[in-house]
Amino acid sequence: MSETQETQLKSQIEPQIDESKAQISEVKGTITTYIGEGNNARNNIVYLVLKYGFIAGIIISILITIHVCVQQYIFLEDKPNEISLVDEILKIWQLFCPIVSLALGYLFGHSKRID
Repeated sequence: MSETQETQLKSQIEPQIDESKAQISEVKGTITTYIGEGNNARNNIVYLVLKYGFIAGIIISILITIHVCVQQYIFLEDKPNEISLVDEILKIWQLFCPIVSLALGYLFGHSKRID
């Protein structure tokens, strides 16, 4: 086989790539597809912190309400003033309120530098 025949076979086998039209696409990771990129990522993270903070606070408040009601009305019928529902719920929201205010402060208090 001659060299010209080899080059012809190679050119037929190898794909023809037009380098001017070739584009390199970035592969996005799992987190990037979930929260976005750049400025959107910052806002989305704050949104997720607020969303899950409120959801966790509400779920824990409901569980504590159920727990206190069961304890007061089933097990402690003769001592109903042992546990205060309001105090228990306040303890929970004292944990979540600083997290929520920190996230909102970060979102709205982030200064933008003008060059």
